Amino acid sequence: MRFVYSSLVALAALSAPLAAEDELPNRMRSAAAIQPHQAPGGATVWVDPTDWTWVRSDREDTVVFVYKTGLAQARLVVSDQPAKPETMKEDLLARLTKLDPEPKLLFEEQRRVNGVDYLCVQVEVQSQDKKRVVFYGLAHGDEKGSYEFFTIMGADALSVYYQDMTEMLDGLQIPGSTEASQ
Repeated sequence: MRFVYSSLVALAALSAPLAAEDELPNRMRSAAAIQPHQAPGGATVWVDPTDWTWVRSDREDTVVFVYKTGLAQARLVVSDQPAKPETMKEDLLARLTKLDPEPKLLFEEQRRVNGVDYLCVQVEVQSQDKKRVVFYGLAHGDEKGSYEFFTIMGADALSVYYQDMTEMLDGLQIPGSTEASQ
């Protein structure tokens, strides 16, 4: 009997991470994110206007915001080309080798934001002037296209402004998102 019980406990422990991944908590936009900005691909970025300012981008597929301190920016890049989030992560790492030959993947997890599943990553690069920069963001792609939404800031500042950066990312709504009930 003891063997059966311990086997069941071990089986439950092994299956727990799988269940947790299927039951990701749904992150919603912050109550302070009251200003919508329309973006390509039917996306909307809800921002806290006391923290973020929209700035004009010279690319039609990109929306850019600057943080109130000037120490960070957020970029949403939309493509109508199908892509898987894992492929998007690998493409990001490859692009970042132009800044740093060895970008460091600091963090990676599945995250559900406004009802849509994303790959969330943090990647650190060291610029030519030896400053460490972190790209913290979300990637979603399917047969209809892809969305990459990243905040970019100095590594030292991220720990101070992490909550504001996360709230910015939580403001992304793409087709298929649930309405934020705030």
